[in-house]
Amino acid sequence: MRRAAGKLGVGLCAIVLASCGRRTGSPVTEAALVTSVQALDPAKREIRLTGALEAVHYTKIVVPTIYGSGGQQTLTRLVPNGAHLKAGDIIAEFDPTQQLDNARDAQAKYEDLGHQVEQKAAQNRADAENREAALKQAQAALDKALLELQKGPILSEIMRLENEVRADIARKHVASLKESNAARDRADAAALRLLELQRDRQKIALERWQNNIAQLQVRAPIAGMVALQVLYRNNTITHPQEGDQLFRGQPLVSIFDPSEM
Repeated sequence: MRRAAGKLGVGLCAIVLASCGRRTGSPVTEAALVTSVQALDPAKREIRLTGALEAVHYTKIVVPTIYGSGGQQTLTRLVPNGAHLKAGDIIAEFDPTQQLDNARDAQAKYEDLGHQVEQKAAQNRADAENREAALKQAQAALDKALLELQKGPILSEIMRLENEVRADIARKHVASLKESNAARDRADAAALRLLELQRDRQKIALERWQNNIAQLQVRAPIAGMVALQVLYRNNTITHPQEGDQLFRGQPLVSIFDPSEM
């Protein structure tokens, strides 16, 4: 401010002296005075800031964590640095060969267990029907023996005793069949349930391998610009490249929206 005031004073003095040396009849106008002052020292303003410039909306993408044994994942595709992406666009892809093999094996085991469940259920129904038929036959024999007991007054003592023995045997046979049938029904149901649990567990394993395959194709959660992350390889600073062996959780890229910083 002081320097500007000083320059302004010097300028005014120069103009006054110049005007004094002129002929009478050539007065100095206000517009000419302002123009001369602006020419000496035009107004300038500067703003200096310190800090970091960041995007309001951004996210970091890392190497996906998948189900199964640990190890490195082979990067087979990666978008270039500075690329603009939309939400849902593919950022990177990893080699899914091992996951595809595991998924095929799990699919085969799941289908096999599904067939075993169907066969076991059909076998259980057939066995239950056979046991029910045997029980009905035993019940019919018991009813016949009880009917023979009603002829007791007109039969001899020996015949009556024989009928009582037959009726008692038929009664015990029916009771034994009912008890054994119930135990066999529970055993068959338990065996079927075991196969169903194995099938369901194999289905979960299949879904996990399929989910691994989907996760190996990394997509952009938001729209924005891609910035490759820094990696340290052989004591050098570099960026991820196709063909690299990367560990799960390792930084891959950053996506930020440059429209709002």
